[in-house]
Amino acid sequence: MNLLLLEEPVEQLTITSGHAEYAHLVHVLKVKAGDSFDVGCIDGPRGKATLRTGEGSDVLEFQVVWGHPPPPLYPIQLLTPFARPQTSKKLLQGVASLGFQSLNLFQADKGEPSYRQSKLWTTHAWREQLIEGVQQAYSTWLPKVRWTAKSLEDVLRELPTASNRVALDLYETQDSLTAWEPLIAEGPVLFALGGERGWSARERTCLREAKFSFFHLGSRVLRTEQALSVGFGILGSKMGWLAEAGDAVMEPPPG
Repeated sequence: MNLLLLEEPVEQLTITSGHAEYAHLVHVLKVKAGDSFDVGCIDGPRGKATLRTGEGSDVLEFQVVWGHPPPPLYPIQLLTPFARPQTSKKLLQGVASLGFQSLNLFQADKGEPSYRQSKLWTTHAWREQLIEGVQQAYSTWLPKVRWTAKSLEDVLRELPTASNRVALDLYETQDSLTAWEPLIAEGPVLFALGGERGWSARERTCLREAKFSFFHLGSRVLRTEQALSVGFGILGSKMGWLAEAGDAVMEPPPG
């Protein structure tokens, strides 16, 4: 955890021994009076929390000074089917840590219908995975997650118009993603990533009709979360998102 994400931009922060963050602060960071660590407000600024009182006790009291928000999310929207809960957790963390603008889920033709009924989606567990990914990335922006679509067609109808449309498919294309060139250099990217059993023939037709171009990542079959990271790295490089580190390390806020 590179940053503790808070729901509200409070100036006084209290963390008790009953919270998971307490163990991290006391046993990993070993905070003492006067020590600071990084905090952030969901979809807002980052700041510094300084321990004022509570060293050695079950209640830690921090003073928080807020700075500026981190760089915004990248304009890339992921389209992918529901997967097994463990795979979906990795996917949610990956989407959040890499900086995707949104994750758009749907029921794949070859997918298991029970996946979307897991507790990951019927509770707020999915949001906890996003927060974990954002904290790792030292950011505050949570991607939008949509899972009301019943099919790929439903997702495509809901998404905005975008010229840059890319789909990964190992089996029916000879073109590597490294050869892709964006149609619009600064436009958004729609990125379609198939499920564990791949696209159906009907879904491939649907993507082609929606003007998606198909590419592969090489001859090896990658796990969903691996394909996500590799694909993002190539697309981000092509779009120029990764050319500069930007505000990677926040300067201490004034005061």
